Amino acid sequence: MAAVLANEIAQVEAEIPLPLDCPYTHSEGNDPITRLKNQYVAAYTTHKHYWDSYYHETQRPFHKKDESWLKKVRQARDKCVHRQQQCDVLQQQISQAEQARLAAALAEPPKIQPQHVHKTDSTEAHIWEQLGHKDIVAFLRTQTGTGPHLAPPGSVPHNVVKDLFYEGGLAADYELKEIRLVDNKNLQVALQAQLHSIENRRLHAGIISNSNFSSLDADKPKVLQFLKTKVKLPPGYTKAGLIFSWVGKSKNILDSICNNGFLNIRGLDAGFFGSGVYSALEARYTLEYTKTDLEATGECWIMLCAACPGLCYPISHQTDYPHPTIEGFSKFYSGDNNHPIGLFGGSWVSSHLAPVAKVDDTVWYQTPKEYKPDMVEYHELVVRDESQLCPLAMVKLGKLPS
Repeated sequence: MAAVLANEIAQVEAEIPLPLDCPYTHSEGNDPITRLKNQYVAAYTTHKHYWDSYYHETQRPFHKKDESWLKKVRQARDKCVHRQQQCDVLQQQISQAEQARLAAALAEPPKIQPQHVHKTDSTEAHIWEQLGHKDIVAFLRTQTGTGPHLAPPGSVPHNVVKDLFYEGGLAADYELKEIRLVDNKNLQVALQAQLHSIENRRLHAGIISNSNFSSLDADKPKVLQFLKTKVKLPPGYTKAGLIFSWVGKSKNILDSICNNGFLNIRGLDAGFFGSGVYSALEARYTLEYTKTDLEATGECWIMLCAACPGLCYPISHQTDYPHPTIEGFSKFYSGDNNHPIGLFGGSWVSSHLAPVAKVDDTVWYQTPKEYKPDMVEYHELVVRDESQLCPLAMVKLGKLPS
C-alpha cells in the first residue's frame, strides 16, 4: 500500500508544470478582443492561485502525505487543469479574433481623409540631415561635380560611415580603405516620397498599417522591437522612419545604383524571403556577396544606404516555415525565378525583416527556430519598392593578410 501511495504521489507531483507568465493585462474597453483578454487574465489569476495551493501541498514532508492529502492535491490539480483549459480556449479565440480583424482590414482598407494628409515640403531636409547628420550635409555642399565624393580619413563623414560600418560586427581582418559619399538628389526625392506615402497610410489606415503581428506568434514582436531600435524618425514624422542598411555587389553594379537607383529583379530571382530589393542591417553580411572580388583582387566595394521599411512583416520560423514542398526554406521562397512570391498582406506591408543564421551551403542563411541573440547572425531587409532604398556611401574594403 505504501509503495502504491508513493507512486501516486510522485505522479501527481509531476503532472502540472508552473504556469507561464500571463501575456495580457486587464484593460478598459468593450470590444470583443479586449473582453476575451480580460477573461483570460481572470482565468489565469485563478489558475495561478490553484497552482500555488497545489505546489504548497506538494512541499509537505512525505510522512504527512496520506490518502486525505492525496485527495486534496487531486482536487487542486483538477482545478488547475480546468483553468488551464479555459486559458487555452481563450487564447485560441483571441488569436482567431485578431487574425479575422487583420483579414477584414486587408479586404477593405479604410480611406485616407485628405485634410489629414502629411504635407510635402519643397524644402525637405537632406536625407543625411533626416538621419541626424547635418555635418555631412555641410560637407557635401562644399563638393563639386557629380561624385561620389571622397571623404578624407579623419573627416566627419569618414568617421560617421566608419562607425556605422563597424556597428555591423565587422571583424578586424578587413581594412577600410576608402569612403565615397553619394549625393543623388533624384533618388533622395524618391525616398522622401515613400516617407510621405507611408506616413499618411500608417496615420489613417488603422490596424492594418500598424500591426505588430503578435497574434501570429511570440517571435514577431521581438523582431520588430529590434527594428525599432534602429529606426530614426525624421522631424515631423511619427510613423515612417529611416534606417541604415548595407548592400554588397560588384563595383560596376554599385556605380549603376549610384546613378540610377536600385532594381527589383523580381523576374530574375525567387528571393528567400519574398520578392523585393534586399539589403542587410549588418555590414559584414554583405561580404557574402562580394567573395569573388575579394578572392580575385583582395578588395571589394559595399554600399551604405538609407531605407524606409514602413510597415514591416517580421519573418519567424514558427509561422513562416516550413515551405510546403522545398525543405529548409520559408513559405515566401517560390523556387522559381520567373514566379517569385510577393510580400505578406498585399500592398499594405512595405517590407519584410528576416533574422538569419547560416544553416549549410544548400539552404544557406535561414531564420532560426527561435529569435534569440545567440541564434541570429544577421538581419535581411526586403523592401517592396526600389525607391525605399537610397544610396548614401560606397565603401572600399581590403582583406588583411592572415
